[in-house]
Amino acid sequence: MPKSLPYYSLFSFFILGAIWGGFVTESAFLMIDAILAVLLVLVLWQRGSITFGWTHIGLFILVSCYWISCFYAVDLEGAVLEAARVTSLIPISLLISCLTKEQLKKVVRLWPWTGTGITVIGLLFHLFRNGRLESTIQYANALAILLLITILISMLFHTHFHPKILFPLLILNTTGLLLTFSRSVWILWLLSVIALIMITPSLRSLETRLIMDWRNAFRRSVACNDYSAGPAILRNSRVQHWIECSRVSDSFRLLEG
Repeated sequence: MPKSLPYYSLFSFFILGAIWGGFVTESAFLMIDAILAVLLVLVLWQRGSITFGWTHIGLFILVSCYWISCFYAVDLEGAVLEAARVTSLIPISLLISCLTKEQLKKVVRLWPWTGTGITVIGLLFHLFRNGRLESTIQYANALAILLLITILISMLFHTHFHPKILFPLLILNTTGLLLTFSRSVWILWLLSVIALIMITPSLRSLETRLIMDWRNAFRRSVACNDYSAGPAILRNSRVQHWIECSRVSDSFRLLEG
């Protein structure tokens, strides 16, 4: 149990964070701060010691600066809340340092599944705002960053997933990222994927297949011509624009052939 407590704590933390809007509200992150502190004390009591490195020193300095700024902040309440929000990084990083290599891999591999779950929930329940997918995170740009991380993790750990599992995960997470319409994250996504493919030879064989799989999956999902009769996502004006552009592109290819 002492070795499993940090693992199950972090596992639950990431799952709850995805469901509970990323602990954005004051009550949510204050509660999770208290829970993380209690869990850290329990781990210390069971183990007697915790691995401490330069990363933790840097986080302590960062968090200390936030709390020091509270003494001369114009908005004291806002400064304290922000400092409390950042403080959660310390127990999270310390709990991560308690994981074995295998447990750390399992926690990291959880992220692509989490991103997929968030995307599916958002599509099923039409959790959009102004035509942008927000899902349970309730903020399109934040969701885009989360999905970007899940995509990069999927690519980095592609050898740990079976191809029949990896490609659907990547396709769903990429679809969710595109439907957030966060252009800045799109650019970051393209640059990151290109950089990963260039520095990781084993990823090059996945590139073509992934692009074709995503293209075919997207086309099958929008095959119907009657948008009003289809799912709610098909009635999104931006998605309709994508569909029409794709059809025009295919028409030109047929003429050229």
